[in-house]
Amino acid sequence: EAHGALPDEISQTNPTMQAPLMSMVQERRVGVNPFHKDTRIAMAFNPVEMAAGGWLFAAPFANRICFLKDHLDFESWSNGMMFGFDKLEMDVPLLPKGWEEGIPEVNALAVGFLNSADNRKHWNDCPKNDEVKASGAWTSSRSWDNAMRLLTAARACDPKDVTKAVQ
Repeated sequence: EAHGALPDEISQTNPTMQAPLMSMVQERRVGVNPFHKDTRIAMAFNPVEMAAGGWLFAAPFANRICFLKDHLDFESWSNGMMFGFDKLEMDVPLLPKGWEEGIPEVNALAVGFLNSADNRKHWNDCPKNDEVKASGAWTSSRSWDNAMRLLTAARACDPKDVTKAVQ
């Protein structure tokens, strides 16, 4: 059984409404109503400069988002226009049971990387005096935790499945 939430046009979310949206993303609930444990959350938005009435994301909100740019090729777009975008297939691998057992090993790799003096700058680089950059992707301890969970998940899957999913 699939469960999902897809807030759209989130770049039109003013700073006052970003806090409740942040709770939905981080705490996986709306108000006092928790999501099903298997719910997947994806958000869609246009860049602020293209959004009608767009707002920059507050740094704490931006830091909870994994930014992925969609580059739909013409053939996929034209097929979607003619036959429906619901016909597009996504090849997403399922995680095997126990995949989280690999997290400590992968976390050790990140700590080893960050312990280098040259790499310490990647630890927490929120642009403090640049509101535009702070509303986008930047690293923090949360970023590293989420990235290591993603890396652990990818390592737990069959490499052929992961390759298909990211192409």
